[in-house]
Amino acid sequence: MKKFIGICIMIIILTVCIIAFLIYNGNIKFNNPSSKDYPVRGVDVSEYQGEIDWEKLSNQNIDFAYIKATEGSSYTDERFQYNYQNAITTNLKIGAYHFFSFDSDAISQSENYIKNVPKDMNLLPPVVDIEFYGDKNKNIPDVENTREQKEITKF
Repeated sequence: MKKFIGICIMIIILTVCIIAFLIYNGNIKFNNPSSKDYPVRGVDVSEYQGEIDWEKLSNQNIDFAYIKATEGSSYTDERFQYNYQNAITTNLKIGAYHFFSFDSDAISQSENYIKNVPKDMNLLPPVVDIEFYGDKNKNIPDVENTREQKEITKF
């Protein structure tokens, strides 16, 4: 039994050493980019993160936060107002973003954003998040039409 325990301990030690070696050599990376390589850091948040402790977040070595405000031509993120009101009380630079929908035109989407985001000179520039969703990976939207819509959404 002692021999078995000794072998288990050796396997654990060897495994830890191998993992440490791989991390040290950059073979295993975690989602924590180098502060030296990326000195300006931020986060993006939406209702999917739930309730955020903005004071705590602002003390975690980040400089800015983008908050999801709208999506498509009519949707407003359920937590946008809460997040915005609490985020502006911190030392973080704050911005609002719009999740672009391929299913409605850019003008109505821009109007949705403008209607729901406060006009605050301290906000970072608006950002549009364009990514495939639903079946868009299989049914890729027309590239030229998407480019035209992108140009229209330059607030």
